[in-house]
Amino acid sequence: MDKKYLKRASSGLWLYRRKTPVLLKDKYGSNYIQHTLNTHSYHEAILKRNAINADIEMELAHVKRGSNDKAKFFHYYSQWRKEYEERQAELSKEDLYNPMEDAEPEQLVDSEEDAKSPAVKAAWTAMKTGKIPEEYQPTISELAEEWAKWAEDKKNAKYVSAMSTYVKALVAFLGRDELPCNVTSGQAQRFIDGLLESGKSASTVTHYKSKLQELWRWAVTRERASGDNPWLNTKVEASRKKSKSEHYRNFTDDELTEILAKTEYDKLNSKTWAYP
Repeated sequence: MDKKYLKRASSGLWLYRRKTPVLLKDKYGSNYIQHTLNTHSYHEAILKRNAINADIEMELAHVKRGSNDKAKFFHYYSQWRKEYEERQAELSKEDLYNPMEDAEPEQLVDSEEDAKSPAVKAAWTAMKTGKIPEEYQPTISELAEEWAKWAEDKKNAKYVSAMSTYVKALVAFLGRDELPCNVTSGQAQRFIDGLLESGKSASTVTHYKSKLQELWRWAVTRERASGDNPWLNTKVEASRKKSKSEHYRNFTDDELTEILAKTEYDKLNSKTWAYP
């Protein structure tokens, strides 16, 4: 039974509890991060734990990249968007007004400097719609880093390494570390075709396609990227043309004459034909 970061209270409810990463201690102000999962079900607790853990790992990844505007945007957007959706889910049919609409973001930030930051203001606006402005969207490589953190306890090392290899190949093909939303289906198909033309087998190229499709799906469903998944309609279509198989031809009369002339019959020790 997987109980990583899970603890059961005396009431029977599951709790999420993990040691606070050093880089996030200023934010959480405690040596441990703890949340009540409000469920007695182990399977439901697992799902909630994974969601909380993914958010924490994303925050950690952005902090590691430095306190730039993009990191600041996601520092606030992740927590605000999560709370907004939770409150939205609690609304009744009679009351469709989300109380966070009346909240003042200036009261929810960590410092006066952040309150004036355009990145923080953009995070507040995006929190309501789930649409991340292009200037704050993670690039393909940044997205892959976030995915790798999320996948640490879900995928084996070989799987994570393969994703990194495929992402690097894609970025090299595109010529720059693009935003995921800027990659078109046409570019995705040309990348696939190029891999086949380079000599890679259809099976190998299918792995490229499936991994990249997974990365985009992960990003879009978690609102880390916008737009469609360009890998959904790509096809791995290897050429059916095969090189002609080689067949042995019959010896010519001259070749047979030469072979027979050079054969030393007195050295034959078997019934099989011995060529010189």
